[in-house]
Amino acid sequence: MKHKLKAQAKYIGDRDFHTRAQIDAKRMRICVKLIEACQEEPYSSEYMDYAKDRVWFTDVEDSPGSSLYNSEEVWEKYDDFFKKYPLIYKRVMKGDGPFTLDGRDESQMKRIIAMNIAHINQDRARKLLFKIMEENINGWWD
Repeated sequence: MKHKLKAQAKYIGDRDFHTRAQIDAKRMRICVKLIEACQEEPYSSEYMDYAKDRVWFTDVEDSPGSSLYNSEEVWEKYDDFFKKYPLIYKRVMKGDGPFTLDGRDESQMKRIIAMNIAHINQDRARKLLFKIMEENINGWWD
């Protein structure tokens, strides 16, 4: 679908045969970018740019060859991430999102809020893609 939209956008944008050709080509290019966002999932991991963890492994004494994963937060700037998406932050604080906020300490809570914002943003990109396609696809192809 991505390759078809990219080719179709170039074709109708270059030819400019109908009055909505440039608008249609622009919307197709937006869909291509949204498809790429759905494939690469940049929104779902964006919150990780706002924190740094130190990770290490320790050997398990009773189980040779096994190790335990350990981590600790070195720094976090989740408040900057929250400021970037104030409306989504409000939704998450009202309980929206896949991860619950119950029984968490403050640092865990901030990370969970950030994860919920990221999840919602990724979902919004997918929904926007299909909304644009639904509203326009009949005019794009006969």
